[in-house]
Amino acid sequence: MAAPALVVLQVAGTSPRRAAHIVDTLWAKRLVKISEVEDVHDRFSRHGRNGIVLVRTLLKSRSDEMRPAESGNERRFERITGDGGIHTLRRQVDVGGDQWIGRVDFLDSEVALTVEIHSERYHTSHTARQADAARIAALEKAGYTVVVVWDHEIWGQPTSSSNGYGKRGPD
Repeated sequence: MAAPALVVLQVAGTSPRRAAHIVDTLWAKRLVKISEVEDVHDRFSRHGRNGIVLVRTLLKSRSDEMRPAESGNERRFERITGDGGIHTLRRQVDVGGDQWIGRVDFLDSEVALTVEIHSERYHTSHTARQADAARIAALEKAGYTVVVVWDHEIWGQPTSSSNGYGKRGPD
């Protein structure tokens, strides 16, 4: 039995949000396969252990064939869009037919939309800006609408009337 997979089950019994974060982090770092978490789930589900239902729910939206979110920014964006009712985005998808363009952070193939999550840390140097511009141009030429979302937009205040904790700020 894989120890990281067992950790997911143990945490799932105490904190749903932390369990989702841990499974995604372990998966992204290639410390656990989703099939290993499934095996642990199956082994312990017969014992009525806390967290079994949550792990089953987490496994419904993950598989070894998928690619995990590669950053906290991507996980946060995915949570925001999911909370907003957007469930058509697939993450870490290779784009391009005969001519590979690159891997996009999120793709909605129903409407030919890609979403790129950019961070101040990795996307502001001159070289990074040039590479990003060339890739965006290639995606647009291939018929995709490209939306760039910056890390400060993901982590900042959702509206000017909110303090980020779901309460209105001072008027």
